[in-house]
Amino acid sequence: MNNFVKKWTESSLILKIIIGLVIGIVLGLTVPQYDMIGLPGELFVDALKAIAPILVFLLVGSALSKTDGGIANKFKKIICLFFFSTFIASLVAVIGSFLFPVGMTLTEASSLSPPED
Repeated sequence: MNNFVKKWTESSLILKIIIGLVIGIVLGLTVPQYDMIGLPGELFVDALKAIAPILVFLLVGSALSKTDGGIANKFKKIICLFFFSTFIASLVAVIGSFLFPVGMTLTEASSLSPPED
């Protein structure tokens, strides 16, 4: 057992991730009725979602502090990249909404009457 623990701690992170994926796939295919199998993965993904904005903020702050030039140049680049990426994201969303339209019909709305005073 001690040899297994030593090999596990010395192995690479990529190998550990691949082993975890294989174990998850095998368990998901063989015993899908056990919902608790996915709980560790859901907790991990939720934790990543919670920490991601903080990490992005720290990375941007670190990048700004290490660049050459004045403070105006630093923020000018960041703001331009922010506006450009926001524009591209909204453009992709609009194009996607036209390519894959979603229709919604309200069936119960016609049977409702307006409120009386």
